[in-house]
Amino acid sequence: MCMGIHTRVLILGFVSACNVPVCATLAEESGSEETPRAIVLKIDRECKSVDEARNLWKKVFQMKEDTFSFVVEQITSHSNALIRAGALGILPDYGNQSAYPVALARLRQDPSVMVRKWAIEAIRKIDSKKALPDFIQALQRDESPFVRRVAALALADY
Repeated sequence: MCMGIHTRVLILGFVSACNVPVCATLAEESGSEETPRAIVLKIDRECKSVDEARNLWKKVFQMKEDTFSFVVEQITSHSNALIRAGALGILPDYGNQSAYPVALARLRQDPSVMVRKWAIEAIRKIDSKKALPDFIQALQRDESPFVRRVAALALADY
């Protein structure tokens, strides 16, 4: 990411006013420090596809922090649908059955078609038989033909 001189000056002025260490703020802003939050910022700013987001989420899971709860927090609260979908796409690989309630909640209530689609894919990866009624409900009631199609494919697995 390239910052103009005016942006740097504004950041430095803000940092000085808030008594925040300049080097830490610039490292976080530039993304050179690999933290889960820095990776989410990168996804938010740069990713154009769910596959790109999933690849970056893999980096988050390689970190030693309490990754699963961080990812769940992003899935349930982030405003960017690409971040929610990318995290859902990778979550079952690392959380298994613990990912089921998170994915199910996104299937039932997320406003984004892309997120609901990836919620179905996450549930398929988890292979939870409990999801059959939810796949049927998505097939019958989801407003998006795309989500209904993915739900039908998921039902075909059972």
